[in-house]
Amino acid sequence: MSSSLREVVSVMWIRMAVVFLFLSAPLPMLFAQVSPGSKAPGVEALKYTLAKSFEESGDYENAVKAFEELHRLHPENLVYFEGLQRAYLQVKRYDHAAGLIRDRLAASPNDVNLMGMLGSVLYRAGKEKEAFEEWNRAIAVSPRNQSTYRIISGYLIENRLFERSTELYLRARRESGDASLFADDLGYLYSALLRFGDATSEYVGLLLRDPNQLGFVESRIASYTNRPEALAAALQVAHEMARDHASDLSLQYLLGWLYMEGKQYDEAFEVSRVIDRLTNREGAEVFSFAERTLHEKAYEPARRAYRLVIDDHPKSNLRPQALFGYARAVEELAAAADSGAGRAPARGVRESNANASEAVGYYEQVVSEFPNTEFAAQSLYRTAFIFFHRSFDLNRAREALTELETRMPWSRIVPRAKLLKADVLIAQGDLEGARGTYDGVLTSNVAAPTERDEAAFGVALLLYSTGKFEDAKKQLKSLTENTAGDFSNDALKLSTFIDENAGMNPEPLQLYATAQLLERQHRYSEAQAVLDDLEKRFGSSTVADEGAIMVACLLARMGDFPAAVAAYDSFLVKFTDSIDRDDATFERSRIIDLRFRDPARAIKAYESFLVDYPNSLYVADVRKRIRELRGDSL
Repeated sequence: MSSSLREVVSVMWIRMAVVFLFLSAPLPMLFAQVSPGSKAPGVEALKYTLAKSFEESGDYENAVKAFEELHRLHPENLVYFEGLQRAYLQVKRYDHAAGLIRDRLAASPNDVNLMGMLGSVLYRAGKEKEAFEEWNRAIAVSPRNQSTYRIISGYLIENRLFERSTELYLRARRESGDASLFADDLGYLYSALLRFGDATSEYVGLLLRDPNQLGFVESRIASYTNRPEALAAALQVAHEMARDHASDLSLQYLLGWLYMEGKQYDEAFEVSRVIDRLTNREGAEVFSFAERTLHEKAYEPARRAYRLVIDDHPKSNLRPQALFGYARAVEELAAAADSGAGRAPARGVRESNANASEAVGYYEQVVSEFPNTEFAAQSLYRTAFIFFHRSFDLNRAREALTELETRMPWSRIVPRAKLLKADVLIAQGDLEGARGTYDGVLTSNVAAPTERDEAAFGVALLLYSTGKFEDAKKQLKSLTENTAGDFSNDALKLSTFIDENAGMNPEPLQLYATAQLLERQHRYSEAQAVLDDLEKRFGSSTVADEGAIMVACLLARMGDFPAAVAAYDSFLVKFTDSIDRDDATFERSRIIDLRFRDPARAIKAYESFLVDYPNSLYVADVRKRIRELRGDSL
């Protein structure tokens, strides 16, 4: 039986029990049992449970009757009073609700909470003048008591009277002479009224009185900084207050945080320098800024901050981290310059090598200045990564990895370095060496689970690339079964691809796999020749469309962009049912855009893409690029 069904049955039994008892027992006896707080199974407790069940199920008319019965029995009982009050409000019997409160007020004429409740009922009944009179009467009971203002303000907010609640809190300030009173409450109300500058002023005032409230203040302001106009207002207030209180650290931290929230990194950088100077941290604050901006992929501000730490604090213990961070920022800036705008087709090796050489120089400096450190090990790995992925200098990549493994076998980067080394060996044609390297990761005690999965998938790819399809599927099986693993989807995709294309004659798939291996080795013309052979001999095979689109990609990699566009056009004409048509159309449009530098033609190509593939994953990128080409504001 489900939990919801059990609840329904339980309520039914309770109601049946109450009805039976009411029919079989005199009324005075029924209500002489126990109070709702008693644990004894008395009739009054059952009656209260029934009243609650009516209320919770939305049967408010019967809830009214049940609570009225209980209230008549024990008018002093607060639980029954509140239950009846709620029920009256649900059925909009405001006069009854007001009368109920007034009866209770007769016994407690100075109960501020009851006055506030009565004002709320009157307001809901449309008697606004009487409601405010009642609320003012409540304030007059104890005009210097902060709790009084907070209670009545709660009823005002309950009725969405934010302006009146704000006025009430300001009145409390005047009455008390304390200009800081209710700062948090006013900050909340001002933000609800979209008065973001005033809200920030309240929170800043709170921070000035207690710098330990920085985290709390940031959390409050963060509730509205997602709105551009709110962030701008908050920044204006914080900037003015930080200028007026230039030595106040908490305000500087708040200002720096707001600049970071708005991605205004140059301004945030300057604030970090101010904080560093005020705290005498010898570059530590600037370094923290650099680390955060690097994490947020704001590489130019990160580069500037790291450079400042390196130049201004040459003896700092942060120097190795700063030098490595600087190299990382330079590397990423070079990668961004190489790739142009987004997923551009690869450019020439020589250009990539030139852009990455500066980063390599800084990594070499880390290794030279701080040998046998984790930063040196990381630097050797990044150097090898650049040589392999950017300049495809296989010998220098292998040298860096060998140095890393030989000099720093203790480094946590070694398993990752082995995975990169396997890629280098495959590119050099040493498939057996690559297999042994993968095995080294699989048997490593320090490799992370993700790294071992990557090695297992690498072995499967090797088996697939050499035409050992059944062995590859066996290798992929454990990866597909581990659905939480990072490579489960890749493994499932490759396993399915083998199943769909191996068939009775595996030769077409063998040719395609061979071409993929040659592509990994950057032997593009040889890969194209294999694919041409595939098209001539097995043009109707299930893998033919994959081969055709790969030819276009290879031509783009070799820099023959007109031929690449023609190859994409041929693919689109021939393979009208291929699931890769949107990929092909997108890449074709990108070549026209980024290689031919023809904005008008590129816009036309992108617009055709949107018409043909409105549900493609590339739609958002395409729309954005069209706006960029048109010069629209983003």
